[in-house]
Amino acid sequence: MSDLIERVENHGWHEDDAPLVWEMRDEIKRLRDALTQITYGEGRYNTDQLTHAENTIEDMIGLAEAALEGDKE
Repeated sequence: MSDLIERVENHGWHEDDAPLVWEMRDEIKRLRDALTQITYGEGRYNTDQLTHAENTIEDMIGLAEAALEGDKE
């Protein structure tokens, strides 16, 4: 567990802050996992050139579709 997660958990938050603390902890974990995948060239960040290009194109298409959907609203 990272030092930041420990500091967040041990900060002395008020009990009403518990959901926020868990949300922050989960977000930190998701970011750490994503950075690890990127660093090691895993998953969508595979360093094989053809796989990487295909994943990039798929992601760009998804972003373009989402942007176009926003224009319809």
